[in-house]
Amino acid sequence: MTDNNSFNLRELAVDLGTANTRVMYHDEIVLEESSAIMIDSESGRLLLLGNEAAGCPDDGMGKNHVVWPLANGVISDFQAFRQMVEDFLRIVNGRSPIPLKVAAVVPTGLTEVEVRFVCDVLKKSGAVDVRLIYRPFAAAIGIGLDVMGPEAKMIVDIGGGTSEISVISSGSIVQMAAIKTAGDEFTRDIVDYIQQIPDMENSSRMAEQVKIHVGAAMRDVPDAPAPFELSNYNLENPKTIRVTHDEVADVLDNSIGRIETAVMNVLNSTTPKVLEDISRLGIHLVGGGALLRGLDRRLHLKTGFPVHVAEDPLRAVVRGTSVALRNFDRFPFLVS
Repeated sequence: MTDNNSFNLRELAVDLGTANTRVMYHDEIVLEESSAIMIDSESGRLLLLGNEAAGCPDDGMGKNHVVWPLANGVISDFQAFRQMVEDFLRIVNGRSPIPLKVAAVVPTGLTEVEVRFVCDVLKKSGAVDVRLIYRPFAAAIGIGLDVMGPEAKMIVDIGGGTSEISVISSGSIVQMAAIKTAGDEFTRDIVDYIQQIPDMENSSRMAEQVKIHVGAAMRDVPDAPAPFELSNYNLENPKTIRVTHDEVADVLDNSIGRIETAVMNVLNSTTPKVLEDISRLGIHLVGGGALLRGLDRRLHLKTGFPVHVAEDPLRAVVRGTSVALRNFDRFPFLVS
């Protein structure tokens, strides 16, 4: 392995997620922001970045427009993506003249053109050495699995825009499926539910809070959370309601069912040897969706296999990317 210190490169691991971008330096998270920017619709000038942009309302009609450059596992706005990545790396690197060595994780659904575009953006942002790693590999490495070993490992990564179900063996993805049912869909389900309650104001931000505090994949969960209170502060008609995890489990039932179906489809497409490995090693959950209470138990009941929720599932991918960053020569699947 090359001694990178001799070249005086600053090493950054970058997780370019649909919902969030995370950057790790020396095994520490140095940036964790929403993958969003607000731009002036007339001039194209960037107004806000990251969490500040994501927290602003946008009806799509005004002068100031919030853009999420990654959607459903693909780049939905190339110019906004370039602007977002360049600004995030500028924040991390500051005024340092030291060139960057970057490992960046990307969705498996990107086309070859999109992959080359991501490499180009990173290089124009100061990286002289760039490798890309697909999400399933990064997730598996991040939770300590041997991606180069012959045993089959199943990763279910429930992110913001997509859920990726992958089987990895001997440094290759041997089976894979991606569906557009994930964290954003869960939020929309909850938004639709709240909209049905008379006199309650509604927003995606409010639904996110419900998902965090009482989000559940099934009614029967250990250590059930206390109901979460939602309040409408309209002075003419104030109102407070309590939302329970049982209600949210019912609301999310159809979306969770689509993820179950995708997992079963992948399992049914594999060989008996792969199933034997997965029955022994289990199914591994990463991504924000892995935090839904009872999801591991529900998938276990559906598949009959052990299901493991990764420790710190939100950051498993960027941690795996950081490991890959220090071991470019060990992993032949890295894209350069």
